[in-house]
Amino acid sequence: RRSIPESVAAALTAVVLIGTRSRASWLGAALALALVLLAHRDRYPRRALVAATAGVLATAVVLIASIGPLRRRVSSLPRAARGRLALWRAGWGAFVDRPVLGGGPESARRALGPRLGRTFEARFGDVATEDRAHNVLLDHAVIAGVVGLLILLALAVVVVRSLRRSWTSAGTVGLAGLLLAYGVHLMFNFVATEPDALAWVAAGLVCGAVAAGRPLRRSTAAVRIVGAVIALVALVGVVVSARSVVADAFVRRAADRENVVAKLASSDPVWADRQAAALRAYQRAV
Repeated sequence: RRSIPESVAAALTAVVLIGTRSRASWLGAALALALVLLAHRDRYPRRALVAATAGVLATAVVLIASIGPLRRRVSSLPRAARGRLALWRAGWGAFVDRPVLGGGPESARRALGPRLGRTFEARFGDVATEDRAHNVLLDHAVIAGVVGLLILLALAVVVVRSLRRSWTSAGTVGLAGLLLAYGVHLMFNFVATEPDALAWVAAGLVCGAVAAGRPLRRSTAAVRIVGAVIALVALVGVVVSARSVVADAFVRRAADRENVVAKLASSDPVWADRQAAALRAYQRAV
């Protein structure tokens, strides 16, 4: 009975993970799963672990091969890899220009743009101007220089040491898998507010448990309260993200209507005037 909620959560996580179409997230999840299985290798028969791993891999291969968008994401990996290398070279160049304190918050777009050139998006299939190096270490180096990068690495060392000191706890193993998955994702992508907040909550749980001298256990009231807080943060993140997606769709639709009005204004002025009025009302609503 106790494993039913975990099974449902794992299934939903797998569905969402596939739906993101994020190759870095897939890699991070695979490594996190391997870590958890390795940590629990003494609790389950080796055949069961091998069978579970093979089943997960086979399911992933079938889904990728049968679903068109997923198949295209995998086939575009070489092009994406070349784009990442170009971004990392540009990020390294921006860091070398200001190595001590970096360029400051939101300086990456200004620093990366001239190094990427105007044809970067066309060559690598991007639909937006890149303002991050798609690597958390390079991004911190560009924004905060060596000082900020060393602070980030020091925090990472503290978290890793805390994980090692409480490794016997099942809760610690789960949080280690979460942090590993997110860390791998950040090696190829940029920080996003919602998952970043959850990752720091997980890191704080581990460090706090070690400082208190108590292992993480799911049966304690404190863990239940923290779990409720994490669920609330996740719900807020989903709502905020959904609103952002809807707002983007509205803005894109308004831009499309504006283009249509501009093209047809010469052929039908009356219709164009009506559409322009409707467009202004639509933009005010957006």
